[in-house]
Amino acid sequence: MFRRAVLLVALCIPLLVRTQDSARVFEGFRQTDGWTLKKGAATVAVGGVLAGSLVSSYFDWWQGAREPFHFVQEGFLHDYSLGIDKIGHAYTSYFYFHTFRDVQLWGGYS
Repeated sequence: MFRRAVLLVALCIPLLVRTQDSARVFEGFRQTDGWTLKKGAATVAVGGVLAGSLVSSYFDWWQGAREPFHFVQEGFLHDYSLGIDKIGHAYTSYFYFHTFRDVQLWGGYS
């Protein structure tokens, strides 16, 4: 049990710690109004990743499914993965948010 707790804490540390990003070259530059090439590229990049994720999810999980979509009580932390998948979902959401935010700021969104 102690090993699981240590593993859980070790996996959560990146969620709790946010270091200063020294590669933020877009802050301090004057933003232009309207659609620029960078803004269009940022929009296409973020939209493409999101659309690709949805299409990939369909083909990986739902195409040719034997049963229709339904909810299942899986036991939360007492299932096959002992809750590690929940940490993976939380970290992926955190990573996507900050990556998409940085791409959109680079593109000129405020």
